Amino acid sequence: MKNRLSRVQFLLFAMLLLALTGCGATGINTASNVNSQAGGVLTAKLNWAADGKSTAKAVASSPVPVPGGIVSVRISVTGSSIPTAKQYFSAQDSYGPVTVYPGTGLTVSAQAFDTSGTLKFEGLKTDVTILSGVPSNVLITMAPPVVKETDTVCLACHDGTRDVSGQNLVANYKQSGHYFNNITSSVHSKFGANAPGCAGCHGTNHDDPAPATSGRCFECHDGKFGPDGIRHQNPNAVLAGVNFTARYLSVGNNNCSACHEPHNPVNGTGYQQRKDWALSGHGDTTAPAWTHFDFTVKDTCNACHTPGGFLNTFATNNVNNAAAVSTVSSGKQPLTCDACHSSNDFKNSVRTLLSAGYNVGMGGYGSAAKATIQFPNVGESNICIPCHASRENGASLVAGTADFTNANFKNPHYLGAAAVFYGKGGFQFYSSGVRYNTYGAAGKVGRNANWSHGKLGMDNFTTAASAGKPGVIVATGNRGQCVTCHLGPKNNHLFEALTTANTTQGTSGNTQGCYGCHNGTAESMADFINGERVIWDRAFNFFAWNFRYNPDGTQRANPMYYSEMATPYFFSDSASTAVTNWTLTVPGGTGAQTMGAALNLKLLMAEKGSFLHNRSFGRALIADSVVYLQKGTVGDRTVVSPTQNGIITFSGYSSAFPVDPGGNGVSISALKSLLTKTAAGGYIRR
Repeated sequence: MKNRLSRVQFLLFAMLLLALTGCGATGINTASNVNSQAGGVLTAKLNWAADGKSTAKAVASSPVPVPGGIVSVRISVTGSSIPTAKQYFSAQDSYGPVTVYPGTGLTVSAQAFDTSGTLKFEGLKTDVTILSGVPSNVLITMAPPVVKETDTVCLACHDGTRDVSGQNLVANYKQSGHYFNNITSSVHSKFGANAPGCAGCHGTNHDDPAPATSGRCFECHDGKFGPDGIRHQNPNAVLAGVNFTARYLSVGNNNCSACHEPHNPVNGTGYQQRKDWALSGHGDTTAPAWTHFDFTVKDTCNACHTPGGFLNTFATNNVNNAAAVSTVSSGKQPLTCDACHSSNDFKNSVRTLLSAGYNVGMGGYGSAAKATIQFPNVGESNICIPCHASRENGASLVAGTADFTNANFKNPHYLGAAAVFYGKGGFQFYSSGVRYNTYGAAGKVGRNANWSHGKLGMDNFTTAASAGKPGVIVATGNRGQCVTCHLGPKNNHLFEALTTANTTQGTSGNTQGCYGCHNGTAESMADFINGERVIWDRAFNFFAWNFRYNPDGTQRANPMYYSEMATPYFFSDSASTAVTNWTLTVPGGTGAQTMGAALNLKLLMAEKGSFLHNRSFGRALIADSVVYLQKGTVGDRTVVSPTQNGIITFSGYSSAFPVDPGGNGVSISALKSLLTKTAAGGYIRR
């Protein structure tokens, strides 16, 4: 078989592309109509491999001459951000200049033809950057094409088509295993084709426009995923019950395109992001968030614990304000790509919710919610907030509890990062906004925010500290705080803030990192973060201790034991009898305040990043809660004491734990400094 088209056929196909929109040809520009104002110039150097094998040795030694019979070469430059540039040259070993628009992530294709117009060699160079006014040179290895007779017409017709990612469809396809795999099979023969490829997936007459949705992928891929097979199709994920491992694919096996760009599914758009995502908590098929319960049948849970539930409630524009429609048919899944992206043009398809901020229901959904939290509008980061907003706060705790002498603990839930970051969660002992809303009140985000982290990712915020540092990334963008810190400039889908902190560190010797905001020491960001973490761990130990002991170290008449792992977390006898009477533990206090202090401990410990997200707000919740537990009243937070023990009593705890029980060496002095600060004449509460 030959991959061959006559010049007359080429002309006919060109006329078809102009006359028909069905072929999807878009953005076609020849080099002649990409004028000199485009600003980019490219030259291609070709290395030939007559046998189709690697030319590494030839490249290293001396150029291989143009094979006999080659009379013309076409150079194409394609990309999602530029018009396509194409130019023909007579046969030689170097081609250019080709005038193109500048851009990044571009693909340079070379095709070599003989006198009859038959494609004899081809090659690609991907991820090319072309700068304005700077000559660019690329080296392309040429090899014979893979010939599939049924694909010949498809490739010619779609030569100028862009796929969903904006890249040239044919160039993308020719980088994939579907193009190189030429194994035929009568078992998978359908629609006039029996090998993977254009016709193999879509048929010879556009028979199946969406093969991923129709399940056609699994006529070849059923169970064939290599080491990731069990994560893609784990059969236990569709069983009723708890703790079964989740799976990437839905029960119908028709959501491949949720995470894969179809024309280059493995190595194309999203390759590194998928690898990172699979290692993250969002993609971990064994994580409790996806496996601990059969979330597919829990309508009040699956809005956040299944991707199908998230999408089912997305139409309400507020995930936490409506119970999800059942997703029992989808099986247990982690948060797949289509939860956050509306197409596999991932970069340009982040789902957007309300632009005016959220009214998130607490203690229930919709009309059943006991209270609401309104969050600010933070751009792309809006999509992160609903599932990290917590499920209970102080207002819902009070409104949802009729009798604190017989009440179950109101669990704020896990990973409530948004509730802490924006200063919206927890039980706030003071009604005045001055105490808590200073750190993240609605509208107090952006360049003029009165707390440092609230400025990140808004209005292209740049710090004075970063502006003068060589190599530091100074602008934090406009995608909101969550995206700015957890994905960063490189869209890191590990969602690790430390990775972003390190990649925005720059080259200054005394810059810790994180967009240049943390500077003045050579301490690594990992050490800096761990230093904050261990101090807070000491504070959490002190916080929990106060539920069991009086300030002098004697045990309370009605102690409460906190268990991070056992529900419902607070017990009256070491971890077997749940606390239901919240009026007994703190003399002079109230049931609402005691449960509120418990809610604060659980919120901050389960959040996991509270020591970084909003330290001032978190310290205020801890300090107010501990003062209440010790004194039975929260008192006047502005009172000045000549000693730190006059604000919060540390003596009983320091006698019990003079050495950090966490083994991290955090002193009592460091604990005191975390919860109190100096003022004129002494100390005040943080």
